[in-house]
Amino acid sequence: MPTSPDTVHTADVVISAEQLRGSLDSERPVVILEIRREPATGEQVSQGRLPGAHSVTLTTELVGPPSKGTGNFPLPSEEQIQDAVRRWGIDHDSLVVVYSREAPALASRAWWTLRWAGVPDVRYLDGGLAAWTAAGGELSTAAPAVREGSFTVVLGGLPVLDTDAAGELARSGVLLDARDGASYSGDPSGGHIPGAPSLPAATRRPVRARSGPAAP
Repeated sequence: MPTSPDTVHTADVVISAEQLRGSLDSERPVVILEIRREPATGEQVSQGRLPGAHSVTLTTELVGPPSKGTGNFPLPSEEQIQDAVRRWGIDHDSLVVVYSREAPALASRAWWTLRWAGVPDVRYLDGGLAAWTAAGGELSTAAPAVREGSFTVVLGGLPVLDTDAAGELARSGVLLDARDGASYSGDPSGGHIPGAPSLPAATRRPVRARSGPAAP
């Protein structure tokens, strides 16, 4: 059974290609989401996806409209995420698997957003598309089956910080900045929250460690 956010373990977050193949052969409903930053082009669709996978555009389906003070990728509204969950055919007992052929961070954001919306069992496909094909999995260009899911979202399944709390955590605890080094350093524009060390998602070690409390 899925665990609470306070007791999440690796086995509750990640699924291997072999495990996914076994799940697809079981009686449990499986919903697969291929996460993209922008809608797939005709050429990209012809490349194929995991069988039955929905092509999901992160910026329009799992991100709310940005406004002043929200940043570039705010969380979706309850109505928006509820519509998406139903459209993808997610039920309460569904195993939901996310992956991205573009960037792992896109699938990670989808995993987090769905768990925040209360979806009980969401897994990240370890190794993504490459691991699936290496395990003998086939790709398909067929559209996924159309069905309406029955799951009702309950927002707040994972905790969030507002801007004030994030700034305080950067001074008194550890707040990691997972963007690339150029964005962190402000090249060509931007910068980071004072006191937050850089830990780019594409690397395994911090580029810059915090040496002390941030200046007030």
